[in-house]
Amino acid sequence: ASLTIPWQYKFWTMQNSAGYNYNRNKFESEGSMITQQKGMFYFYTYQGFKLPREINLSVIYRCNTSGLSGLFYHNAQHVVNLSVSKSFSNDRLSVSLRYDDVFNKNKTKGWIKFHDVTFVNRMDYDNSYVSFSLKYKFGKSTRSYTLKENSKEEMKRIK
Repeated sequence: ASLTIPWQYKFWTMQNSAGYNYNRNKFESEGSMITQQKGMFYFYTYQGFKLPREINLSVIYRCNTSGLSGLFYHNAQHVVNLSVSKSFSNDRLSVSLRYDDVFNKNKTKGWIKFHDVTFVNRMDYDNSYVSFSLKYKFGKSTRSYTLKENSKEEMKRIK
């Protein structure tokens, strides 16, 4: 189950999503039944700000509690991403700077236990990075759409 709430007011745009997943696995291993079950809460928020001089600032935060994915239990995670962008020349040129995983917290640890043996999967890498992009729009973008013959007939029916 999840709930998403978008909101916009003048220079501020936000989208908040929260939810709950419940996973349950049941399987047989070496003649005995193994049941795994765990719930997980998650939250995502996007906060966008239109600042003076056509500067846009955005902050994204996402987190989840520990949970169950497939056969592996996993740890809780928290990630913050930041970006700033500016448009020039009537939106033909845009420059952006992005910083993902600001606090370097996107670490994953998964585990599973069969009988007396525990398997651990740990992904401990630096997922934090900074990127710079420059985008220029050449000419006008044009879109065309043609109706197929059977679509034209259906459109005539709708008044």
